[in-house]
Amino acid sequence: MRVGHGLHLADPVFAAFCREPAIAASLAQLVPPPVKLIQSTVVYKQPRDSLVQFGSHQDAWYLTTDPESLVLAFVPLDDTDVENGCLEVVPGSHHGPLTVRMHMTDAGFVPRGQADRRMETHPTTPLPAARGSIIFVHGRTFHASRPNGSQRPRRALIVHGMSASSRFAPDCWIQEPPDGFAVVA
Repeated sequence: MRVGHGLHLADPVFAAFCREPAIAASLAQLVPPPVKLIQSTVVYKQPRDSLVQFGSHQDAWYLTTDPESLVLAFVPLDDTDVENGCLEVVPGSHHGPLTVRMHMTDAGFVPRGQADRRMETHPTTPLPAARGSIIFVHGRTFHASRPNGSQRPRRALIVHGMSASSRFAPDCWIQEPPDGFAVVA
């Protein structure tokens, strides 16, 4: 379901795409610039696949920055709708607190604190999107996507950016490399 983690580091085509103004310049409008590109991957939901990689979550659970500045750029590579598992959000949830922190262990991610299942108890808003559009999601926004019940694939590039003035929490599973993250805007 997930291809790569730092595609922008491994492939010049992905690197150039992540630096396109539609992503990089928009991130610079959402977080204090300069903006660092920290993560990029492709998520692939096969047709008629009942798996969901991540349930309801806040990205800042996994990528906690201080000061807070995490933003996700979600770029559908296929048209997305409710049937094939488009992104869904809990409106206004970015105004709430970070509800849990996830820490990487030998057994995978383990929560510190009680995980909030807000999407199971609050109304969600599906965000159908055309291929090539971009949805920006605040690090505290509760979001998820449902299984792909269609005959169509649902592929998306996800790119995480943060302000260069922010740092990852010392116990975050990812840390800035010695030569730094790529500055994109």
